[in-house]
Amino acid sequence: MKFLLNSIFITFSITPWMTSHALESDRSQPIFIKANHVEIDKQKGFSTYSGNVSFSQGSIKIQGDQVTMYYKNGELDKAVVKGRPALFQQQPDKGNDTVVSQAKTLEYYARSSRLFLLDKAEVSQGANSFAGARIEYDIHRSTVVANNNNSTKGRINAILAPAPENKDANTIK
Repeated sequence: MKFLLNSIFITFSITPWMTSHALESDRSQPIFIKANHVEIDKQKGFSTYSGNVSFSQGSIKIQGDQVTMYYKNGELDKAVVKGRPALFQQQPDKGNDTVVSQAKTLEYYARSSRLFLLDKAEVSQGANSFAGARIEYDIHRSTVVANNNNSTKGRINAILAPAPENKDANTIK
């Protein structure tokens, strides 16, 4: 029971929200970065960008005060974004609304396509949204786990809009 009060797990396989996967072509796109300051340590496999950072790769857009990117074998492994708030957005495959996420800290794991939103986290797509202390979003599986980090005061706030009606289903031909 305590688990149910502190955490909510929702799989969207039966609802229209977040049922499509992110664009597969995003990973093969070049990465574009704008920042006021850049520090790259190729030998240690990381780079840090600070001051009004803007990051994009295909449909992925990230903004924050500081972005630290970690590489394995020359490929992006993880990006940690800090901001007030840090922002992440990505376009799904099937032309659905863009998924927009924000929190004080974002951790994006490129290889597993997972996004962790920490501290004042919000995820929205169209009229649907989740807000809580921590949100885990698995882009490939289209699942969201939201919790309040064991806080007795915090709660998960969710808005789930009804599915749009199929206009053709009600038309007599």
